[in-house]
Amino acid sequence: MPPVSVLADSFGRLCFVDVETTGLDANRDELIEIGAVFVEDGDVTERKRWLLKPAAHVPPMVQALTGLNDAALANAPRFADLELEIRAALTGWTLVAHNAHFERSFLRETISANPVLDSCEVAQLLFPLA
Repeated sequence: MPPVSVLADSFGRLCFVDVETTGLDANRDELIEIGAVFVEDGDVTERKRWLLKPAAHVPPMVQALTGLNDAALANAPRFADLELEIRAALTGWTLVAHNAHFERSFLRETISANPVLDSCEVAQLLFPLA
């Protein structure tokens, strides 16, 4: 098996993405934060964070997990208002997410043109006995 650095070199433009949401159901819950770290040829070239105002209150459990509450998001734009900006920022990057199905379920069309790697699956491939 090649070393991790060799595998990383084969993916020149990676964007590590993480989302925070008001819950686990993409059909009912909403995004409240998207974080992205852009890595090109092994170097971090940019970091972005989008805070998003949900239509409903942030549940207490989500507040405890994320540190985000209604007051912190009161002046944030809605996802629909930033979707084009987010899509433009992510265009041309291979996205990497831990449990990528979750990010895909919330970001849907915004990332439909992006290749996506699931770091859970990559870890299992690289370290099958761990």
